[in-house]
Amino acid sequence: MEQICRYFAKLSSQVLKEAPLSKARSRLGLSMSVSLARAAAVGIGWLALSTGLAQPLPAAIEFAEAPTVAVGTAPEAVVKGDFDGDGDLDLAVANNGSDDVSILNNNGRGRFSRSATVPAGDGPSGIEAADLNGDGRVELAVTNADSGTVSVLVNNGSGGFSPGATVAVGEYARGITSGDLDGDGDLDLAVTNQFSSNVSILLNSGGTLAPAVNVSTGAFSFPSDVVAGDFDNDGDLDLATSENPGLSVRENLGSGSFSDIPTTAVVAEGPTAEVRAGDLDGDGDLDVGAASDLSFGGVGTLTILRNSLVPSLP
Repeated sequence: MEQICRYFAKLSSQVLKEAPLSKARSRLGLSMSVSLARAAAVGIGWLALSTGLAQPLPAAIEFAEAPTVAVGTAPEAVVKGDFDGDGDLDLAVANNGSDDVSILNNNGRGRFSRSATVPAGDGPSGIEAADLNGDGRVELAVTNADSGTVSVLVNNGSGGFSPGATVAVGEYARGITSGDLDGDGDLDLAVTNQFSSNVSILLNSGGTLAPAVNVSTGAFSFPSDVVAGDFDNDGDLDLATSENPGLSVRENLGSGSFSDIPTTAVVAEGPTAEVRAGDLDGDGDLDVGAASDLSFGGVGTLTILRNSLVPSLP
């Protein structure tokens, strides 16, 4: 099996290598591997992990091309959600060039049609779907890079949206995530501000977003994306951000407050862009992965932080 894995790794020009943590004092046992990957479609594909193990991927996985749906100008981000309450997942697309959001309705068979176009702010860059006012309907929160704001689009219950509150954040707002950061039962927001090198925390109280509280990510870190997850298994949501260069994790200090100093940080080969969290190795802990940001000098890497929780130091 090892020889086969090496063969396919060579065929796909995939390089795996390890890099050390830049922060030794860490409650989170996170390690990083960086790979330069080019997928090869060769019957049965193989995914080589940083552990040295490989698992076969089913050869029968196929995706059929669906009809193309026109949206706005320069679409930059997309999010899914059941916007009309019919049990099917619809799509919303943030259009950076036309300063609006396209709503794509699902007909129940995976076919989409544009049902509405809703104005947003100046230069939509990121989008999140979340029930922000607790009415059981999914709202949309849109980061507007050029105006440094977040626009909330309120769901009317039938799949339509109308402009709601606009909240100021930082310079060149990009990534956005939602979660109950302060444990009060409402979904809050966290937004990365690339040019001001910080993350804006927008705490939600019954559907009203409080003014932004900014958490620094370090000078010239240029964070582009953020994801919330309970990385230390203490019951509250922490934040992982993709930065220049690499990734960092900040623990929730309670009530939705975060330290400027990351709990864990790693250096990658250039700036990273989109970041995602999930249990990648099946050990019950949330791991983190981020793709490199080619628009800001990235070199085509995937940075992975594998979480293996270690006891806190006394």
